[in-house]
Amino acid sequence: MTIRLMESHSLPPEDQDATTAFPAIAVRLAQRYGSWLAGALLLVWAVYSIPAKVTEIRSPHGGPRLLLADVTPQTGNWPGYRGPSQQGIVQLKTTSGIATSQGHVPLWGHRTEGATSSPCVWGTQVMFVEQTTPNTARLVSLHRETGALLWSSGWTIAADADANQVLPTPTCDGDHVFLPVARAGRLHLQAWTMTGQPAWNCDVGPWSDPHASVVSPVLHGPLVIVAADQPRTAWSPWQTQSYVAGIHRLTGTIVWRTLRPDGASSGVPVVATVADRAQLLLAGRGSVRGYDPLTGREFWSCRWRTRQVVGGVVTDGQHVYAAGCHPEGDLICVRCDGSGDVTETHIVWRDRRLVVDPIALTLADNVLIHQQGDGTLLAVDATSGKMIWRKKLPGAISTPVLRYGSQLLCTDDNGTLHLLDLNRRGETVYEASLGANILASPAAIESGLMISTSQGMIRLKNGPGALVQEPRVTPQTR
Repeated sequence: MTIRLMESHSLPPEDQDATTAFPAIAVRLAQRYGSWLAGALLLVWAVYSIPAKVTEIRSPHGGPRLLLADVTPQTGNWPGYRGPSQQGIVQLKTTSGIATSQGHVPLWGHRTEGATSSPCVWGTQVMFVEQTTPNTARLVSLHRETGALLWSSGWTIAADADANQVLPTPTCDGDHVFLPVARAGRLHLQAWTMTGQPAWNCDVGPWSDPHASVVSPVLHGPLVIVAADQPRTAWSPWQTQSYVAGIHRLTGTIVWRTLRPDGASSGVPVVATVADRAQLLLAGRGSVRGYDPLTGREFWSCRWRTRQVVGGVVTDGQHVYAAGCHPEGDLICVRCDGSGDVTETHIVWRDRRLVVDPIALTLADNVLIHQQGDGTLLAVDATSGKMIWRKKLPGAISTPVLRYGSQLLCTDDNGTLHLLDLNRRGETVYEASLGANILASPAAIESGLMISTSQGMIRLKNGPGALVQEPRVTPQTR
């Protein structure tokens, strides 16, 4: 066996100098750039440890200290989104509903520019939002009887806002008109007097998506409640930006603000007495929840797979019914007398087959009307969730229906009114063409309607005949 001995060679002097000098150079580099690296790491740690931009604001026990009388709309008023109950139910003086021999005749028309919201009506005023350009909007008030312009108040919104998005419906308490406005990455709740003078402006919180629809506010006791369900920001995807807040309607002060799960959605908050307690009901991405409307404290939550909600929920006083959008939509009925996570204990029924393009839900006694965007109406047994009948209207529908006792009034996008009889499986009572596209849900007042169309805001009154006459829309002084 031969063992070869390896020869040892010494490095040249210049290489020896480089070898001995390397540690010194490394130390100097570490000293020079180490502080920068440490600073960068500290900055990253600081960014990742920053709490959510939206902080919760807790209300004093029992609600706000400065109490106000509850809002009590007069007969014939339509104070906000889907009327006094927020569920599209028209209070009738008689139980007969709309007579089958009646149609609608126009009283007046007011020409508008661009998109308009659903109107709210209080006393002699009809108020709505008009977006004339992608970055300009205004609140308009018309006289209820004549259609004359009473006042308007304008503002500038985000330059890249979508002019075709759904505009929020203003709400009114008889002293002020309230409207949420998205501007410069913030959501503001603004209040005007009944003469159009600015009363206060409340910065409710951040608003990350200028293309998202700002939802309509709701009144309860001394508060105006507004919800902002929105996606997480790109730079901090772990931080939620969604919230619901209660603002004092006299002072504009935030009384409470509660964080919600993130996710772009336009669920409208609904306040009602449910399971013997006042509850704020709100459906959004991943859950349907019930809150104390005076304090913002969460009563219960129910998980579902829905990612997005359009419009509000409905309730029968014991249950809440909610529908989410396709492809992971849900139609769900939940008992509202629980606490905490009630997913496993309080779901009465759910159906994932019926949800395609939900627009709104409407309750008619024990029948739940599920409205689809293509003009399909599904009548579902509210107790079992089983479908009773289905009806397809000729045109697409983007606006919630109105319930008149045992009848439904539907307005399709092409401008046709459809009156349906619920007792006869949705049989059509009459149809009437307005001759203009309908842009938003009507307001029902004094046996008539206030409707936003592509030609302008018009007032219709019940009258003889099955077809309406085309209203003459006249320009008003601006």
